[in-house]
Amino acid sequence: MKKLLAMMLISLPMSQFGLVAAVPESVKSIDLGLPSGTMWANMNIGASSMIEYGGYYAWGETSPKSNLFFSEDNYKYFHTEDVSYTNEEGFVESVTYKGYTKYVPSIVSETDGFRGFYDDKSDLDNDDDVACVEWGDEWEMPSVLQCEELSQFCIWEKVKMNGVSGYKIVGPNKNYIFLPCGGFCSTSWIQNKIEEYACYWTSSAIPYSVESYSMDWTGSPYNGVAQRRYIGRLIRPVLKSKSSSINQVPNDSRVTTCQYFNIYGQSVELESSKGQIIIKKEGNKVTKFINR
Repeated sequence: MKKLLAMMLISLPMSQFGLVAAVPESVKSIDLGLPSGTMWANMNIGASSMIEYGGYYAWGETSPKSNLFFSEDNYKYFHTEDVSYTNEEGFVESVTYKGYTKYVPSIVSETDGFRGFYDDKSDLDNDDDVACVEWGDEWEMPSVLQCEELSQFCIWEKVKMNGVSGYKIVGPNKNYIFLPCGGFCSTSWIQNKIEEYACYWTSSAIPYSVESYSMDWTGSPYNGVAQRRYIGRLIRPVLKSKSSSINQVPNDSRVTTCQYFNIYGQSVELESSKGQIIIKKEGNKVTKFINR
């Protein structure tokens, strides 16, 4: 019993005990010279150096799974419940309800929300952001927009650093970070595509499904991929910055027609911005989508 209790305590994040998260001494924020001013961490959550993979996390979870087994059934915000009832003829029957219990858009509530649940939340709460939980309030998981910026404004090179395969990402100011290719973890109990793929979670949920954006580099240009949330991926935090403009668009409540902006706040036309992440502003309502 004591051993079980100890294991439970170890698996809980520090915030559960009112403890302040401590940033490892080897963690540095790197200024890559990006237009938004976003500062990227030099290493992953759970790593002690820039070449280590660190921990694998499901989206919205703050504890890694030591056995590397990630499935919908052991995902924090997926619930299964068997309910028995007596039908009109007096026979006992059972039905199984399955679904997600947080970050569920109303558009899919009937099929994917647990018993019709939805909350229309699309951005991670701080309590579900492992970067914030592990390293403190100054850090967070990057948004899909920040990952898009990293791809568009930096030079990417597949290299080996001290024998570890990954991407050296050089910013406009010649500073760089290194993203190790740690692959991902699912239901196979092992790391998949290790040394080949760099698969990292963003903080952004897909607004029309129960999937979230992963930033995946697989030898081709960056691809913001919609992935099932229970899959284990690596986490590369960014430093929070109130001055960062990447998620901002011009704010004028007098505007009543639709306006479209790219991730840098520049006005764009939909026809000439296929494949880009677009921010739609209509009055005070702001939404984001990929222009297919």
